[in-house]
Amino acid sequence: MGPADALAAWRERAEAELRGQPLGSLTTRRVDGLVIPPLEVANPLREEGLASGPAKRSIALVVDERSVEVARPFFEAVDVLWIRGQRGPDAPAPTVVIEPSERDFDRTAIGGARVLSDPAIEVVRGGSARPWDARDAISSAALHDLGASPVTQVALMVAAMLERRRALGSARPPAFAAAVSPEIFVELSKLRAARRLSDRVLATLGEPLGAPLFVRTDARSQARLDRATNAVRSALGVAAAMLGGADCVGAAAMDAVGDDPSALGLRLARNTSLVLSLESSLTATDDPARGSYSVESLTDRIAREAWEVVREIERRGGLAAAASWASERIESEATARRAAVRTRAIPMVGVSRFAMAGDEVRGVDTIARDASPFEALHVGEPPPVQLLVLGARSAVEARAAYARELIEAGGMRVIAPDDGSSAHVTLIAAPDALFATEVLSHVRALHEKGVDVWIAGRPLAHEAALRGAGARGFVFVGADIVDVLSAMRARATRPS
Repeated sequence: MGPADALAAWRERAEAELRGQPLGSLTTRRVDGLVIPPLEVANPLREEGLASGPAKRSIALVVDERSVEVARPFFEAVDVLWIRGQRGPDAPAPTVVIEPSERDFDRTAIGGARVLSDPAIEVVRGGSARPWDARDAISSAALHDLGASPVTQVALMVAAMLERRRALGSARPPAFAAAVSPEIFVELSKLRAARRLSDRVLATLGEPLGAPLFVRTDARSQARLDRATNAVRSALGVAAAMLGGADCVGAAAMDAVGDDPSALGLRLARNTSLVLSLESSLTATDDPARGSYSVESLTDRIAREAWEVVREIERRGGLAAAASWASERIESEATARRAAVRTRAIPMVGVSRFAMAGDEVRGVDTIARDASPFEALHVGEPPPVQLLVLGARSAVEARAAYARELIEAGGMRVIAPDDGSSAHVTLIAAPDALFATEVLSHVRALHEKGVDVWIAGRPLAHEAALRGAGARGFVFVGADIVDVLSAMRARATRPS
């Protein structure tokens, strides 16, 4: 059996497992435009890896960016920093932990006296470090936080490098900076694609490969709600950066958004880098993702699509001449992302999904983040909303859970019809089959009492009748729930 026959047989077997559905039904089409096909182990990509890469990592520096002038202003939102070291001629260099004098880190937080007494770990009190200066790096971090896609971020980094070389020649070696989200596989593929493209351009220009790559965890994915989840987001971002070949990784404390980070937040941010690099050994191997079909496929797709964007920019006369075109592209992608967050097509744990009941935000900062629209709903005391569940439990359980989750994501608290409390707003969860009967009668009765009524689900043919009976609106999968929850909360907080 030849390769073509083997692939056909594999496809046939895969589609049989899918009960007749085509293999393409497993294709993921992301909001940012990336299309991720299903795994096809019978037709793997060539394992390209990275054209260049850093030496084996053996040194980790962790610093507080507030007291050490490393990579300003790129690391403004960073609380600790991990820096890749190079293997010494005879033995690995020691791990160095830099503790700024004005921050009293708990030494036991990185493993206790036994670890710190290890000669391979050196602790520096009140120290500082300047391994490279990233202030002049070509950075896509701001584009990331605005909502630009991975393809656009990589393309504009390479286009900016070409623009700079035209202006300055080879007198200033390039360095790159980027931000990463918790989407670990997309982000590490983005970094690999950026290094692959930049190395190929540098090789064509006859310049040294392996430009330094500075990476920080992003501000876009951080939230002021359920802040402990930020620690998980940062850990995933740090892992993506290390696996993607970053030379320098900055991590923000979990509670740094809008406030000064706590001692616990700083320790966790520092320990995340140390544990992932020294204990989890993410930095023990160069380009550890090489050979993974999904990573190689995604890296190749991002690199190829980014190169087409670079070509389009060059056809327009370079990045400066194409600035307006690039801005429109970024705004289009950012708008699509914001819409996806508001409809929960891009969910946020602890924010739009599985929000903590009663989680309150004291004031809203001016930084536009994914969580910002939901955080605005959590300012002030959570008003009550009555959840009215109709129909058999087996038929309505999922919709009732959906309705409860929405109420809590909107900064409101759920009350049952029989708990003796009163509420200005009721959200009804019922099977579609009851829309024309029980739901209609409950809407009419509640409206006559002056209660605002919303319904979970699509009413379709019954919408006119339900609105005529007094229903104010409907909430369903795919709707802009921020608009709905804002209206519900405004009505729920009105004076009695």
